[in-house]
Amino acid sequence: MRRGSILFLTLILGPLSPAAADSKQPKNPSVELEKTVRALGSRRFAEREQATKTLLNAPIDSAIPLLKQALKNADPEVARRAEDILWRLELRRDTDRTLTTRTLTLDYQEV
Repeated sequence: MRRGSILFLTLILGPLSPAAADSKQPKNPSVELEKTVRALGSRRFAEREQATKTLLNAPIDSAIPLLKQALKNADPEVARRAEDILWRLELRRDTDRTLTTRTLTLDYQEV
């Protein structure tokens, strides 16, 4: 009886766990990145450092446009940090492009 009820609960509640995990993820990641860029100007050093780490680990294509906008920010701390993060992300993007394996097609012809 006990084994049957555990199996029943597993079958009923099993499909619900991925839905619960999805609800914890942000609905719009760009909104979260915008908040993170604003946090670069926080009064607390720990929050600024956490925002920097978050942006460094963010998807490059999503973060770069926001950081380019942040370069024009009136707060010099935000502009300086955005410039540093932008430089690092662009360097990583360029390095990834350089190290990407390319496929070559060789066409042998008689000479």
